[in-house]
Amino acid sequence: APSPFARVESPAVVVDGQLWLFGGFTETLAASNQLDVYDPASNSWSRRKDMPIRVTHLNPAQDGNTLWFAGGFKGKHPDPVTDEVWRYDITSDTWAAGPPLPEPRAGGGLEVVGRALHYFGGYKADRQTDGAEHWSLALEGGKAWQREADLPDPRGHVAAAVLDGKLYALGGDHGH
Repeated sequence: APSPFARVESPAVVVDGQLWLFGGFTETLAASNQLDVYDPASNSWSRRKDMPIRVTHLNPAQDGNTLWFAGGFKGKHPDPVTDEVWRYDITSDTWAAGPPLPEPRAGGGLEVVGRALHYFGGYKADRQTDGAEHWSLALEGGKAWQREADLPDPRGHVAAAVLDGKLYALGGDHGH
């Protein structure tokens, strides 16, 4: 079944064999906050609770039944960069704010390594400058992000992956 609406720059994650799509640009380049879940077994889409913000250019990170989102471009293109952090509880279908990033960022990598959430790279507030900064947030009671080793090749539109406890930066662009 086709997606409920045409979208680009929409973060996605697979949870229990279902495809979850969050926000993204609509055809008019306005950011959406819609959360849609595709079930391939029934070939159908369902709605979950919308994201608290309309946002693009962010990546989800999964920690059990919690999905984390950090930064992004907020609103209609050319939209401002945000430092907002959100966590979504899959089981209860609820959203809660997390500690904001140390500065606004969009298009950075986000992943869970051990019991910490890591954010690196991305575009700074001017939407062009690549950030080298790498921050981590303790998932058990963390109230503020801590500075980690910088990304050696700063870039935005970067993906993140964890393999054998190591964090990897994949792809990306220099400048937006």
